[in-house]
Amino acid sequence: MADLEPAALLVALTVVGDAIRLGVEVPSPVMRAAEALPNDAFCAAFLALYEETATWALPVEPDTTGDLPDFAWAVRRRDEAESVIVATRRVLVPRGTLLDELEEVRAFDAFLRLSDFTCGGRLGRKDAERALGERVILATPGSWVEALPDLERAEERIAEAEKTTGEPLPFAMPSDTSVDAYVTHGRLAAWIEGAARRSPAFAEELEAMIDASFAAGATVVSLRALRWLSGRPGLSRASKPGAALAKRASVRIAVVPPAALAAADRDEALVAPQRTVHLGALDPLDVEASLTVSAETATLQLFPARGLDLASVQLGSAVIHAPDVEGIWRVKVPTTAQPLDLRVQACDGRVFEETIELGPEG
Repeated sequence: MADLEPAALLVALTVVGDAIRLGVEVPSPVMRAAEALPNDAFCAAFLALYEETATWALPVEPDTTGDLPDFAWAVRRRDEAESVIVATRRVLVPRGTLLDELEEVRAFDAFLRLSDFTCGGRLGRKDAERALGERVILATPGSWVEALPDLERAEERIAEAEKTTGEPLPFAMPSDTSVDAYVTHGRLAAWIEGAARRSPAFAEELEAMIDASFAAGATVVSLRALRWLSGRPGLSRASKPGAALAKRASVRIAVVPPAALAAADRDEALVAPQRTVHLGALDPLDVEASLTVSAETATLQLFPARGLDLASVQLGSAVIHAPDVEGIWRVKVPTTAQPLDLRVQACDGRVFEETIELGPEG
């Protein structure tokens, strides 16, 4: 196995993991070859697996045909990845290495946690089992498939939504997992926001969830969710009265802490606090953003996905064209109550644009 390229090693590890999951004894020469692999080989394999996830196109919108080849592909690859994980764990744990100690494994695990294999609550365990084909034999008790919901109550949920909206809804409402992915990372936006348009009750629930996140001092609230919240009718979260109607409302982020907090020891100097909020992905760019704000300054930090090159980042009047020495795109401006234009341009021409306002927390 030592001479295998990462993609070929993934195939070998999948076979080993399949056997372990089925309770079949792996031939000793095969296990010895796997145990002889250095940690770097597993890192390279998981990096290849992570990069391949770009092809796992889970459907985010309803498909009335019922034909979901992308879903079937993603489910089968997810199950093969489970076997890779099982085989890798069998090798690494005895040598005193946990999987989450490897950066590439952590990146892949983060992708899995953000992936909604229920596709907005419309697909469940039985759908995944059908998509697995012959691999369904591996869906034993405790497998990842068992964590998917049983949608037997889907019809009850649809009926309740229809009663609220007065319109037929052919699909189940978004699952809690889907909503959480939207609120925290801006994922599945088309499905979540579409469901909010169809169901006023769900829209109110979503609004309350986003508001509650800030009220509880959450550090992860997606900019996409805040944009949706700022555009809700009847809300006073937008720009100041008199703003041009042609320009959409700014996204208000209640993040500015007090100027200072008294230290526990009165003889000590006052402590100037700051707050960091993770803003999720900046669609259509595969870029994660965070914002660190004190009473004096606001710092935007961007973390592009591997392989994505940025041309420029603008926050307010400050523009940068390269990352700092740590490789992070970081731009700092004075904290202000005035709207700040946020613009990120990739080298391939794609652009993310938004206008934000910083308001006091609480």
